[in-house]
Amino acid sequence: MKRKPKHILYLVADELRADCIGPYGNMQVHTPALDGLAEDGQTYENAFCTFPVCTPSRYSMMTGLYAYQHRCLDNSTGIPADLPTLPQLLRRHGYRTGAVGKLHCNPPRQELGFEWTLLAEQCGEGRYEDDYHRFLQERGLADAVDMMDQCEEWRNKAPREYWDNFGNLPPQLPEGGDSTSWIGENALRKVEQWGEESQFLMVSFIKPHHPFDAPDAWRERYRPEEMTLLPGWTERVPERDYERDQGYFDHALLSRDTLKQILASYYASITQIDFWIGRLIDALKEKGLYEDTMILFTADHGDYMGFHHMLLKCNRMYDPVVRVPLLVKEAGNSAGNGRREKELYNHLDLFSDLLHACNIPLPEGAPRRTTDTAGRKFIFSQQQVEGKPEYMVRSQTHKLLLSEQETLLFDLRDDPLEQENRYGQETYRPIWEEMQNALWKQVLFHAPSVPCRDKTPIYTVQDLAIIHERRTYFDQKMTIYMKNEDSIKNPEKR
Repeated sequence: MKRKPKHILYLVADELRADCIGPYGNMQVHTPALDGLAEDGQTYENAFCTFPVCTPSRYSMMTGLYAYQHRCLDNSTGIPADLPTLPQLLRRHGYRTGAVGKLHCNPPRQELGFEWTLLAEQCGEGRYEDDYHRFLQERGLADAVDMMDQCEEWRNKAPREYWDNFGNLPPQLPEGGDSTSWIGENALRKVEQWGEESQFLMVSFIKPHHPFDAPDAWRERYRPEEMTLLPGWTERVPERDYERDQGYFDHALLSRDTLKQILASYYASITQIDFWIGRLIDALKEKGLYEDTMILFTADHGDYMGFHHMLLKCNRMYDPVVRVPLLVKEAGNSAGNGRREKELYNHLDLFSDLLHACNIPLPEGAPRRTTDTAGRKFIFSQQQVEGKPEYMVRSQTHKLLLSEQETLLFDLRDDPLEQENRYGQETYRPIWEEMQNALWKQVLFHAPSVPCRDKTPIYTVQDLAIIHERRTYFDQKMTIYMKNEDSIKNPEKR
């Protein structure tokens, strides 16, 4: 019988492609902490997010519901206040609950059941009222590259270097001032305070999400010219993909050399995250808590990172953006008895399995299923494009992508890079019909009627004053930064 975890450490990375850490076979990236975690737990080889965009995916992780059920379909919408969440359920059953890092909720400090939060947000109003940006302001600092990448008013004024390098620029913050260090240090302080009370701590890193501005000490570990491009790189963007979306940066302008430089920076951020995960695990071991702690590591979604000559996300639901890393060390596992799980799995299963491990029943309305996913035929995901839904049905061997405009079917057995559309070929009719029927059944009979929260976050007068004051501060910093374009190329001259 599995041991009930006394503590839970829930680790989340943002925009991490699954095959960019050691446990998934990547031999270039250095991730010793995650490698060790995989040796002591389970590595899910076929884990998928429910929505390849930050906020909807994270709400699915918190509620155990698909986005069409919790009703958050973009990065600026919240969820109904009465939906039970993971930290709420754990808190009701005796766990102290806290979070450090990026939650990406709307409003940013939405009541999700955490007793306390130390937030580090990246976009929207959250960055102007979180704890990380207060930390920067108190020290006279600004995350200039991140603002240029994430704030539309500054992105529209970005210099040529930003566009030429696809957001891969030298860091503008001193060592220790970057978000990964801030999140890691604060999470470590909390773990070091753990005692007899059961703890649930979510540690959510902003990185390796763009912009690609890892600190120099970590960037120096990777040489761009030595980088091997990931599976799926093509010499040009497939016309079908380019017509759909030219990209946050223009995909067509992405070269091999530029991608290698980006990949080196991406790996640098991943290795820095791994370092802090290692520190957290070491702290648990030093306190004698490692064996009694359930540790989970995943990502909200992936990144094309060269797949079909594209970067970032926001095109079709190809595997690099929907397949996520997932490592789980259960309480009691600590002796290198790791194993690999090949069955189809997603974040809703993780929600269910975590509650099951804690002997907590699923809330009413959550999908009812056993914790055994063996034999499952299909997994689902969705996204919203210009207000219209798109769906993915994925089996071990095939993928169906459906939208109002098109239907694509890929035979992953001989086309793992998802290039040839088999939809319409008569020999594949039984396959796509079965997948379509599975989707219709899922959507029609598993969509609870819940209201959609207004997109405008509710702020108090005090909140609005803080946001205005902090926005003014960071805008002033950006004005100075932009006037000295040489600082973008060489931060030591800023």
